Amino acid sequence: MKICDPFTILGATEDEHGSNCGLYIAWINQNSGTEHTYSIPRSLIHSNGNEIAATLEGKGLACLIAGRKLLLNFISQVEINILLRSTHKTGWHHLNNQALFMMPNRKIIGSSSHTNSSLILQTGNIHQGQLFTQSGSLSDWQEQIGQYLIGNSRLIFFACAPLAGSLLEMTHIAGGGLHLIGKSQSGKSTALFIAASIWGKGARDGQVRSWRHTGNGLEGIANETSDLCLILDEFGEASAKEIGDIIYMLANGIGKGRANQLGNARSVKTWRSIFLSSGEVTLDQKMNEDQRSSKMGQKVRFMEIPADAGKDMGLFEKLHAFKEAGLFASYLQTQSAKFYGTVGLAFIESLCKARQHNEEQFKQELTNNIEQRTQKLLSSHTTSKDGAIRTIAQRCALIEQAGLLAVEYGIFPFDQTIITQSIEQCFKDWINHNPNMQEHEEKQMILHIKHYLETHGANRFIDITFADTDRTPHRVGYKKKNANGVFDYLILSEAWKKEICKGFDPLQMARILRDHLFLDVPQLDRMKQKVTISSMGDMRCYIVKGEILNYE
Repeated sequence: MKICDPFTILGATEDEHGSNCGLYIAWINQNSGTEHTYSIPRSLIHSNGNEIAATLEGKGLACLIAGRKLLLNFISQVEINILLRSTHKTGWHHLNNQALFMMPNRKIIGSSSHTNSSLILQTGNIHQGQLFTQSGSLSDWQEQIGQYLIGNSRLIFFACAPLAGSLLEMTHIAGGGLHLIGKSQSGKSTALFIAASIWGKGARDGQVRSWRHTGNGLEGIANETSDLCLILDEFGEASAKEIGDIIYMLANGIGKGRANQLGNARSVKTWRSIFLSSGEVTLDQKMNEDQRSSKMGQKVRFMEIPADAGKDMGLFEKLHAFKEAGLFASYLQTQSAKFYGTVGLAFIESLCKARQHNEEQFKQELTNNIEQRTQKLLSSHTTSKDGAIRTIAQRCALIEQAGLLAVEYGIFPFDQTIITQSIEQCFKDWINHNPNMQEHEEKQMILHIKHYLETHGANRFIDITFADTDRTPHRVGYKKKNANGVFDYLILSEAWKKEICKGFDPLQMARILRDHLFLDVPQLDRMKQKVTISSMGDMRCYIVKGEILNYE
């Protein structure tokens, strides 16, 4: 009985822990003659018997329906003495004391031919990395795109940022996002197309993805871009309900924990990457659609940069030989879809050589340069000691360092001064766009309490005068009139922690209300007061002053 078209077994696979076993095979598409390889995860044999055959069939390896079980039995039982190391993640790996880089399309950079055949990307997704392709030469990109970035700070920033993801592993800096915010037709998408051309096709059918994904869907995409860059356009299409969690997930580099059918934890997807975004709405506006407010942690992980560069040309500051911004944008978009993918490869190849020469020295110099530049950005543009601002400055310094290395390696066709000036300009504009990050967080907390009292003050708080007879369901506290005839709200301890301050630190919330004179406290270090309720006895409550309802 014929089971399927012929294929060659190249080896058995498992990761460094002896898990995630698989079978690495190769075959030729009988129709086109195209050569394919694929590492079949053995776990798929029992999860869904049709999935393996369907995957192979999709790449031209014909699998007969009647022979499906025989194919699975063969994959399960075949013995082979060639053992290859597998990994489920792209990016940097160390094998035989050698740093090498696994591209999403399974190409390995920085390794000898022996090492190249010993590390296999095994994700279960046969289409993995199809968007990481090249067109034209590096000199084509430099001449047709690179030289036109000069004089445009946003374009330089978004050309450097995709390279910065490959420095995260060496510097131990957390990932994060950049978000271009501005009106339609201001050049935002052009910046994303140029960024996309670093690793693949600079177009919406290439590296530029859509925000119209669930958090679960973005997990798989982020995992594919580990140590690289994830590019998402049209922020307005993102889910208002999920966006806060998605930003945390993308920046923190870890997916959602899940259980299998037995209740045991499944392996969690992880990654390291810089993600880029653009849109006409801010994070605050998007979260307000779901009646939520942003938190400091989200604002820090999602650096919002105004697209308007202040030259009455939208994002652009210099049009070179073009008569108007629209023509310039159209040209750059066309070229980004024509010449692409070579910059990233050249950068990784250069990084591999630098690491092989003296890895520890290279990493130390990299870390020192980023720290020095972080301090310089802070001292030059702000007097704040806030940690959030320092995190943004460090991310800018990381991106700048990637650009400086690209110039040093002869990849970017301009000098390092242009990189430094452009990154500094974008950081300065971010500072002006976010005059006080700390005030933002405090304001969001106060508005959160105000909104809760406006919504539930009439139906979930008992007038203390009628505490004995009132039977208000789902009570969270009491209210009583103060000397000004305005209701103050006495909030029960557990309700304060579990419901009213949900999503925030309850103690921090109390301190902020105290500092803004919206919390009645007996002493500065005591947030709660003892209150006597006739039907309940003595209770300790948070007393929020009614004047908070006038806060803007």
